[in-house]
Amino acid sequence: MKIIILMLTLLFGGLISYGQSNDKKSSLTNRSQSTAIQQPKSSEAINSSNGLGDTANLQKEVGALGVFKYSFQSDKILETGKVDRWSVRLKQHFPQTIDLQLTSSTQFVEVTLINTHSEQELLEIVQWFNFLNYSINE
Repeated sequence: MKIIILMLTLLFGGLISYGQSNDKKSSLTNRSQSTAIQQPKSSEAINSSNGLGDTANLQKEVGALGVFKYSFQSDKILETGKVDRWSVRLKQHFPQTIDLQLTSSTQFVEVTLINTHSEQELLEIVQWFNFLNYSINE
């Protein structure tokens, strides 16, 4: 009798757990679909379909000597122990980067690019931080 009760408990526990995980997946899918629909389209937004997340809102500043500074909040978690390694890796991968600051406490990214950078290069940097595309606020 104890074995039957134990088996039934495990079976119902597994079904309940399975139902909860499906509810979470469903709500995440619904949330991501509604977020994508609610995002305003900017004339400067670049669209791509690589399976990443939302639109990054970049604050753009034009500095001295025509360099461009973009700042935004990362969708990728900037872990304290990995920030230095990621900074080095990003500077190597994106040679148009003059300066890069990743702040783990605020999840904030500031990237300064040379004045001849392309929209595609900026998009690739933004996508590294788990965004699908970007819009620019000047």
